[in-house]
Amino acid sequence: MTGKDSTNEPANDDTDHASHGQPRDIGAAVEALKQSLHSTNAVGREQTKARHDEIARHLLQQLTQEQKLALKSGQTDFWQGLGQMMQQGLSKAEIVAGGAELAGLPPLRYCEGSRGLAQPGATTFPVVMSRAATFDRELEQRVGAVIGAEARACGYTMIGAASGAILYFPQWGRAQECYGEDPFVAGEMGAALVSGLQRYALAVVKNLGALPLEDGKFSRETLLGNNAAQNVHLASYRRLLASGAASVMTSYNQVNGELCSQSQWLLQDVLRKNWRFEGIIVSPFLFGIRSAKLAALAGLDLEFPFRFLFAQELAPLLQDGSYTQEQLDLSCLRLLRQRVRLADLRAEPIRPGARAHRAIALEAAQKSLVLLKNEGSLLPLEHLSSLAVIGEAAGNALLGDEGASATQPAHAVTLLEALKAALFQKTLLKQDKGHDIERACRMAAAAEATVVFVGAKQGDEGEQVPDDLAVRFHQILPEAVGPDAQQARRSFTSQFNGEDNAAQAVQGGGDRAHLELSRHDKALLHALHGVQDNLIVVVVGGGPYLVSHWISKAKAVIWAGYGGQEGGLALAQVLLGQLSPSGRLPMTWPIREEDLPLPPASGKAVKLNERHGYRALEACGRRAAFPFGFGLGYTDIRYGPLLAKLVGTGNYQCLHLEFTLQNIGAYDCAEVVQLYVRAAEARIGEITRQLKGFERVRLLAGERRKVEMQLPISELATWHEESQGYVVERILYEIMIARHAEDEQALRCLMDLKDSSLLVESGELESS
Repeated sequence: MTGKDSTNEPANDDTDHASHGQPRDIGAAVEALKQSLHSTNAVGREQTKARHDEIARHLLQQLTQEQKLALKSGQTDFWQGLGQMMQQGLSKAEIVAGGAELAGLPPLRYCEGSRGLAQPGATTFPVVMSRAATFDRELEQRVGAVIGAEARACGYTMIGAASGAILYFPQWGRAQECYGEDPFVAGEMGAALVSGLQRYALAVVKNLGALPLEDGKFSRETLLGNNAAQNVHLASYRRLLASGAASVMTSYNQVNGELCSQSQWLLQDVLRKNWRFEGIIVSPFLFGIRSAKLAALAGLDLEFPFRFLFAQELAPLLQDGSYTQEQLDLSCLRLLRQRVRLADLRAEPIRPGARAHRAIALEAAQKSLVLLKNEGSLLPLEHLSSLAVIGEAAGNALLGDEGASATQPAHAVTLLEALKAALFQKTLLKQDKGHDIERACRMAAAAEATVVFVGAKQGDEGEQVPDDLAVRFHQILPEAVGPDAQQARRSFTSQFNGEDNAAQAVQGGGDRAHLELSRHDKALLHALHGVQDNLIVVVVGGGPYLVSHWISKAKAVIWAGYGGQEGGLALAQVLLGQLSPSGRLPMTWPIREEDLPLPPASGKAVKLNERHGYRALEACGRRAAFPFGFGLGYTDIRYGPLLAKLVGTGNYQCLHLEFTLQNIGAYDCAEVVQLYVRAAEARIGEITRQLKGFERVRLLAGERRKVEMQLPISELATWHEESQGYVVERILYEIMIARHAEDEQALRCLMDLKDSSLLVESGELESS
């Protein structure tokens, strides 16, 4: 954090370190731990890590076998927890790992937090996809710090916030929860979030397993080769975990024939051996494992959220030798290390949703808005006597789906609320929900300009809970002992039996059937175009849309995503010219749906390769409607000549790039500079262009600035199956400094690693 922000320096607050009467030797060890940790804050990371390990090993020696086994499950009984979750929702369910009673150690108490802590009053930021559009690592780190600080203030220590998933199928219903289609962006932005969050709490990276669809997630199988996995689909997870993330959660699906939580290849070969990950591996919530034996042998450390298969079956597995004491102790050691690490972090006496935190939410919302079209410089809107606003979303808070990560801010600003405040007594503001197209057209015809909302409605996309869980998993459900447990089982069986009368609350969300706007939205745009020339379209949703049927009817188009509790204010500021839009698309908007990978039929295995998003378009020689990285502003930027120099030797080689940016317009702005690399001698059809760097550069009106970027040669490393490692090919590479993935005016140079030479082509260009 910077400046006077209250989340920058942790305060001393040990209110969640309560003792519950454990043996004195454990309590004494933890007290010694606190003193030693507070005295070693200044030493290096490795020394601190070694000290954490030493104390964790000492604690492990004090535990009984029963206590060790308890560490590996949720603390709450299955039926008690499930009953509470069904009645009150996930955010009110008590999700705490076993062993919470260890004297002096903070418990592993879990809460969702991808867009803000999923608790009443906490700050709600734009969703992950919208924050990806900021391309702002420093901002994302501050967002993470706020989420972590508010979590600790509410008593939570383990936060499911960072996502390593990439958008492979643009129809994915949970696109809003990922950082877009590019693994470099996902890794960089996710690592920034982890860095900020882990000043206060432990980050859980979600959901490892390369599951690019929501529908059928409990039964889907992903087929994934090692090259595609290491170079694309798991690459962002590798970067995230290398940044120091404490934990990773697996996904529900199978990968190459094994359930993710039980996969030797994924958990042992990839996570532990290839990546040397030493943190906690956690199961997804409810039915994330089907066999305690297979999950334990694969190295799963913690079954969440409740006591279930691990609690029932691990003790017998130890007795018959199927699961060894050494394996149990190693897993418990990983859990204890993170508990010790957590004790070294401080909780702050802050108020969730504080003004300083909402200011960061507003900044994120401002930087996330992407201007896709601005014909005739219609925007910003100035000196209007009347403005019509059409669409129900104008009066609603655009917070995202209603799944597990849904937030509950104390107040959220809508566009209408913000416009009324800004245009008070200056402009006649008219609003219609747009349900009646004729009425909407009459209102639009009487206004100087019209803003219309289209895109996702509540329930169109997002997390989905299947309605047949009770039928699908009836064979592994635990016995319900006691009247409360039996009632919970009856409720679960009734609500999740897969029949037509099953609970309707689980039916919302899921994957999108297609990328088109709804029939109503297209009809509304067509009709409004007939009566209003100055039509501004605001697109809501977590993923891309097809635009060919309606883009010509709009003079201006903005992708608003889901902007969080301050999203309405940010959108009003951009519309009225109080700031220039600066977001860039973190995903490709194709011309045709079939230009990008299409989801397989229901129940079919998902076969993934390296061709998706802008890589797929380049491989087949097609262009996007709006390419990855694209976004306009209210000013023009001129790129100056490119200078490149290769410095260092061996594994420490780095390409140093210098160029200038000049803002030649009248607005202050931010430019997102993107560094792409491709093999200059690649054959047609090969995957070539890859993003390997980006910088967000602030420019005042008229300012000229020198920009420097570094490309470590190690970033060019790709997985080679033959050598079972990452290798940098010593070939000729083309380096591009560009505005987006299809920028034909990019500054370019050639880098020949065969003899470490550079061939530079430079020039000046102006933005269109």
